[in-house]
Amino acid sequence: MFPTDVEALTVAWLNGVLSDGSAAVIDFQAEKLGEQGRTSVVYVLTLTYDRATALPTKVVAKFSAGEQYVKNAVQALNVFEREVLFYRHFGDQAGIPVPHCYAAEYSREENACVLLLELVVNARQPDLFHGTVAEVALAVEHLAPFHARWWGRRELPGDVPCDYDRPELYVADVTKALNKIPEEHRDNVGRTVIEVLELWLQHHRQLAAYCRTLPLTLCHGSFHRQQLLFPTAENDPFRVIDWQSTGMDCGPIDLARLIVTGLLPDDRKKHEAPLVARYHALLCEHGVTDVSLAQVWEMYQLGIVRILVLHIHVFAHFSVKLMIEHWRKVAEERSLWKILFQWPQQALLEHDVPALLRRLASQASVPAAGGPS
Repeated sequence: MFPTDVEALTVAWLNGVLSDGSAAVIDFQAEKLGEQGRTSVVYVLTLTYDRATALPTKVVAKFSAGEQYVKNAVQALNVFEREVLFYRHFGDQAGIPVPHCYAAEYSREENACVLLLELVVNARQPDLFHGTVAEVALAVEHLAPFHARWWGRRELPGDVPCDYDRPELYVADVTKALNKIPEEHRDNVGRTVIEVLELWLQHHRQLAAYCRTLPLTLCHGSFHRQQLLFPTAENDPFRVIDWQSTGMDCGPIDLARLIVTGLLPDDRKKHEAPLVARYHALLCEHGVTDVSLAQVWEMYQLGIVRILVLHIHVFAHFSVKLMIEHWRKVAEERSLWKILFQWPQQALLEHDVPALLRRLASQASVPAAGGPS
């Protein structure tokens, strides 16, 4: 059995996954990283060996969160299993830079996992609230070739999930979240946001069936700025982390998450079209021949809907009133509220996404394209 928390971590297990015979771990120190996610607990391990070695002296240990309510909330999404499968079957060969993985273990019975990963040095996690166009552009340069590598491959190693095969996956939480939003707070959430999510609920089966007919690829599934490590100098590394949402999907859905939540609205409006065009051009340069720029735009617009399907989950599990009150106390320029709902709502309006959903729902079996060309 593998360790499911740092207290269960042992020298013997570390030697079993790290040692190449040149040296043995004789001790380690664990330090919890300052910023933690909701579903995992992450430590930096400093390793002591019995002799000089080229083996890593620092690694990252990532454990699934131990709280049962967290495990219950994410169990249907298989987030722990998804990340383990990604590193086992793709990892360094994924076609996009990721931390090297030394060990990846998952227990379905306990819904628990552990990952032992490279500690990426000389890289920085960007500011969540003030993304730069240069950062997003660099991410696009890596994202498109990654998508192109797996484009149109219906069969991938490791039983990679496709959420379109489970169209009911998000329905219960979205329904619960919308029902919990009182009338006095609907303007705060955004009338267009609510309209789009209600349309999605009404037509989710038709939309999933339509998306299943599109060219699919291996996707990150949550490709926002805090999943990216950017270089601090010219020759420093770029890495993509947190593969808990990976699956087969429409590639531009990753692109939408990056741009819509990664740039201030004025920057997005100015640079969105060139970034989407660059993504499409890179797909073509890397061998993709079955998608037009117009189709990329359509999938991108569907990606804005996906952002809201994921973001609205917060209301399914917490008090809407308390969360709004909390967000109102935060400085305007660092408001998570903007990133979760206001920025996506602006994008919905600019792209007339409600009209797109109605059209696709009425013609679910007919491939269609929309957006700038």
